Amino acid sequence: MGLAPFWSGRAGRGCRLLKGPADEDIPVYRVYFSLTGLPGQWQVIPSLCSVTGRLSATLNLGHWPAGGTLYVLWADDNGPRAASSQLPREGTYTLDNFSAEPGPPFLAVTRLSAGTNQFTWPDFITNYTLISATNLRASAWSPVAEPDIPATGFHRVSVGNSAPARYFRLERQ
Repeated sequence: MGLAPFWSGRAGRGCRLLKGPADEDIPVYRVYFSLTGLPGQWQVIPSLCSVTGRLSATLNLGHWPAGGTLYVLWADDNGPRAASSQLPREGTYTLDNFSAEPGPPFLAVTRLSAGTNQFTWPDFITNYTLISATNLRASAWSPVAEPDIPATGFHRVSVGNSAPARYFRLERQ
């Protein structure tokens, strides 16, 4: 994955309650992630802790190094809330169609001189192109004319600061 600041995951139909209500303290899966897997290093993913519909989440992972591991954990409390309840003690949940993919690559901008900015993103990201526009309408975006020159692990595109002002973003090809 390399430097992937965001991760997106989807759980098809999500965690679904199949057999009516249950008498649980936490009535669904709890989903957590960690970059280390160590105790105290797990963070809950609230948007994946639901019983209805298609679920998705985007995680800000900060610096996730190439070859690093992302741990995802589904947990169920497996316990009744009250022994005297007439409801089932445990809900029945299922997870189907889970997928994960890296989010959009991070685009860095560095001022090289008074007249030039350089845009960089990791060189293992090969299916994105730098595009620009003078306004934010969807039809106004087009690939930049300046060449992409990979060097020292990054795509590098140097762009002159000319009028009119331009907006920049990466677009998946």
